[in-house]
Amino acid sequence: ISSLKSQIEVYHPTEEQVENYVKDLIKNDEADQKTNFAPIEYEKTENGDTITPYGVIPYHDPASTWMSQRKAKAVSSISDRVNEQDQSGVYYVVNSTEGHNQFTSFATLPILSNVASCDRPYHMLSMSSTNGRNKMYGDIGLVFFPDTDEWKGCFNVVENGKRKENYDFDFNGNDEIYFHLQIFTNKAVLIIRDADSWAQVAKIEYYFSTNCVPSNFSTVKLGKQVTLAQHHGEDVPLNIKTRTKIENAEFSQSWLYTPSGNYSFDKSHCYEAYRQGPSEAAYKTVTSSQKAWKSDDVTISFR
Repeated sequence: ISSLKSQIEVYHPTEEQVENYVKDLIKNDEADQKTNFAPIEYEKTENGDTITPYGVIPYHDPASTWMSQRKAKAVSSISDRVNEQDQSGVYYVVNSTEGHNQFTSFATLPILSNVASCDRPYHMLSMSSTNGRNKMYGDIGLVFFPDTDEWKGCFNVVENGKRKENYDFDFNGNDEIYFHLQIFTNKAVLIIRDADSWAQVAKIEYYFSTNCVPSNFSTVKLGKQVTLAQHHGEDVPLNIKTRTKIENAEFSQSWLYTPSGNYSFDKSHCYEAYRQGPSEAAYKTVTSSQKAWKSDDVTISFR
């Protein structure tokens, strides 16, 4: 309820939206009993990619999107990064400063054109936290499987070097959605709502296996990502000529929360923002416009 109060202060939802929000809170206890939130032990390919019933997921270490070692400062523009060792895809990443335990944002899923069977568009959020020797890095959100023509909810989390995955969450929404990610000391919960009605269209939950989140959330960082990943053979470079295009993947009205306040995701709360690929040509397939960092509009074109 305290979380709802904060969102009411930020977005001023309608009476119908609040009613739907509360109804889903009540329904979730029963619905959760029918949902498998546990990590799934998927079969792997030789190069470590994950074989799901919907398609193969390229291996990606979520820790790699949080590797900047510089001190936190206000960030107002996108930087460019080349990582030749990561041939899994290209990324648009905006990460927050420390101390936040919640993130909300409206979003528009991208227009998809000619998505190749090997390509995986993502519209998702990210999280990281340290507590003593325990470290957690994770991605949580939506991935598109072209072979089954559907978005699925997912998480890919690494705790102390151990990877946990689940790509089997149903998504029953349209292109206009609302993300609400909340971090607790024992779990992360992402609820996705219809942007207009605030009715819940997906819930993704991950229980931490280590004591990685301090009680005051002082080390927790949250972020938003648009990614185009690719499954290919071992020692095969990323192919940026598959004809896949994901257009106008958007975040808007992005907000961050601490236990004591609500903050527009502006440059003073941004730790790093960048686009990345294994080469300059690869990261240049990512184009974007943004109001740092309240809104983002991202297109990725492998053409």
